[in-house]
Amino acid sequence: MRHLNKFPNGFSLSQVKFIASQLVLAFECLHENNIVHRDLKPENVLLDEEGYIKLADFGLAKDLTDSVGKGSCGTLEYMAPEIVTRAKTHNYEVDWWTLGILMYELYYGVTPFLSDSREDIIENIKNKKLSFPEDKEEGGSKSLKYFKNVIKKLLKKDPEKRLGHSKSNKGSKKIKTHPFFKNVEWAKILDKTYESPYVPEIDTKKVKKYLKNKGCKIGVNRKGNDHLGKLAETDLPRKVRKAVDRNESIFT
Repeated sequence: MRHLNKFPNGFSLSQVKFIASQLVLAFECLHENNIVHRDLKPENVLLDEEGYIKLADFGLAKDLTDSVGKGSCGTLEYMAPEIVTRAKTHNYEVDWWTLGILMYELYYGVTPFLSDSREDIIENIKNKKLSFPEDKEEGGSKSLKYFKNVIKKLLKKDPEKRLGHSKSNKGSKKIKTHPFFKNVEWAKILDKTYESPYVPEIDTKKVKKYLKNKGCKIGVNRKGNDHLGKLAETDLPRKVRKAVDRNESIFT
C-alpha cells in the first residue's frame, strides 16, 4: 500500500503482471494444502529488497480440508459476492476474486466497486457491472486487452463461472494459461531469477537503526542453528544491486 500510494495513477502493466504472477503461485501453494487466504489487499502484500513479494496476514485464513467457508470475513472492498451475501458458503474462488480486485487497483489506483457507503459497496459487489477507466492506455492494445479480459474473468459474480474455479481445486492452472500470463516462466518466478520491474528504495540507515534498537547485531549473518543470538543480515544494498544487475526479464 505504501508503494502504491507513490503512484496515484497505479503501477505499470509489467509491474502488475510481476506481482500477480507471484500471487498466483502463492495461492496455488495454499490451495494445494487446502488453505484459503480470504484477505488479499495491498496492506497484506509486502515487498522485499529485491522487489519480490511476501504474502502476509493469515488471520482470516481457513483450512477447507473437511469444510467450506461460511459467514462474512475479509476487507469489504475485496469481498467476493458469495461472502457479502452471507447466506452462501464460499470456497477457494474467493481468493481469485481478491486477486482480480487487487490487480485492478494496482493498475488503476482504485478498487472497482468503491462507493461512499458500506451499503453501496455491497450493492455494487453483488450487482454492478464491471467497468474500466478509459483514460489510461499503455503497453499496447493487445496487452491491455488481455489485462482487462483476465480481470473480467476473475471478477465473475458467479464463483462457478469465475476464472480459477475448479472442482478438483486446480484453478491456478487455468489462470496460468490465460494470455495475460502466457509469457511467464513460472519456475523463474519461484527461483527469483527475473528482475523485478519495481525495486523499492530502502533507507538502509533507518533499517540498521531499527535493527539496532531491537537488539540485533548489525552486519552479521545468522549461522546454522544459532537460535540464541539476535543476528540479522543487513547488507541490503548488495542485494538490491544484484537484482538491478540482472538483465533477464520478460516484464518490459
